[in-house]
Parts: sequence; C-alpha cells; structure tokens
Amino acid sequence: MLNKDDFSEEKLGELINYIHINDAIFLEKFDYFFPDFKKKISTMSKVSLSASEFKLCALLKLGFSTKQIALYTNSTIKSVEGKKYRLKKKLNLSSTSDYKVWFAEF
Repeated sequence: MLNKDDFSEEKLGELINYIHINDAIFLEKFDYFFPDFKKKISTMSKVSLSASEFKLCALLKLGFSTKQIALYTNSTIKSVEGKKYRLKKKLNLSSTSDYKVWFAEF
C-alpha cells in the first residue's frame, strides 16, 4: 500500500528520471510504492503483459497524459495511443472507460 509520507514530489521526480534511464529500475521503484499493482494488473489480463506494458500501466497509474508518456518514453503520441488501445483490449476494459479514472481507482 502507498504510504503518503514516502511518496513526495521528490520521489515522483526520481521515478521520472528512472523512466529515461532504465525500465527495470523504474519498475522496481514503482513496485516499492505500489507493491500490489503488478499482481492486480496481471490478474486482469488473459495474456501476460510485457515489461513495456507494465511500464505503460505504471505511467497511467501515476496520471501521466498521452503526450507526457510519449515525451518520457521517446515515442510518438500516435504510438502511445496504439499501445494504450492494445492495453485496453488486453485488460478487457470497455471502450468508454476513462484510463485516468480507472487507474486512479485501481
């Protein structure tokens, strides 16, 4: 469970720096703040998710916009939109689901 005392703007800044450096380090740090998140996401999907899909889920959980995700992952907005669409299918989310609300509540 997330401890608000442990999670600050400084820690968020560290997570953002890890996004640029290395997926594994970012995911490891993200798992520290959200220990049950990966397990919950895995149970939602019928197929296993890749590290890049977990990274996308983590960024969506942190409330990043499509434009921000594209910036931080060195991708185009169009490719991020495609990844989000495929992720939505894998997680069996309805087409009317709002990512920000769904991930914030998850």
